[in-house]
Amino acid sequence: MSRLCLKGFLFSLWPLMFVRWKRRKKAATKPGRRPRRRSDAGDSLYCVVVESLRIDGVPRHKVVAYLGSVDERDIKQLWLRVDFWDYISPKLDALRLPNRERAKIEDSIGKVIERVPEDEAAAFKKARHDYRVKKAKLIRSVELLRLLGVIEE
Repeated sequence: MSRLCLKGFLFSLWPLMFVRWKRRKKAATKPGRRPRRRSDAGDSLYCVVVESLRIDGVPRHKVVAYLGSVDERDIKQLWLRVDFWDYISPKLDALRLPNRERAKIEDSIGKVIERVPEDEAAAFKKARHDYRVKKAKLIRSVELLRLLGVIEE
């Protein structure tokens, strides 16, 4: 078997996978109702990994995994980018893709939601954790003051 033929054979064993982004329009607030929390956020984008198959000679796409969704207006926010990549990494791990295929998929996602450098992401996570710890301490101290009767509700 020639090398080219072997490459084609191995390629046919592994299905062609790629990332597909879909846009979902946000529903507008109905008249007479309280405004929706994020209805003005623009469209919502969601990301899926799709497998390309041929069924009866016709190409079809089969969704392999749902990765996540984001509000379009928040794509540039640091917190969203850090959380999005933290959320989808275990999902990509579960797919057990070859390194080359995984890199291709991550590059494709990175074109829409830029990956945060590791040191910058770690600094952000530490700052967020410190903030949450301080907030929890403040809440506990306020609750203690209420119990002691120093502060009234």
